Amino acid sequence: GVCTNKPEAISRAILAALDLAPFFDDIVGGDRLPERKPDPRPLHAAFAALGAPSGLYVGDSEVDAETAGAAGVPFVMFTGGYRSKSVEELAPVASFDDFAGLAAIVAART
Repeated sequence: GVCTNKPEAISRAILAALDLAPFFDDIVGGDRLPERKPDPRPLHAAFAALGAPSGLYVGDSEVDAETAGAAGVPFVMFTGGYRSKSVEELAPVASFDDFAGLAAIVAART
């Protein structure tokens, strides 16, 4: 699933244009709920939409790290994103700079 502060319709359109939409069962956009990340409710809504009580959150920013912490879920960081703090300061359970490595990280955490 996807949990983003970007508007849901635009997020869906971008994923469709990139032929990535089939890989995601749901997208919780920033306009679905009154709350936005780093409030944990959008992430909890994404997990609920996927039928999962919890999960692993993959992100690339301070807001994503804060969201995972607020939701009480492990945070995995894509290091190629935008942020002002170091990876170490954000304390992810794992990090990666190439999406080819993400499957192994997820497998090791589940």
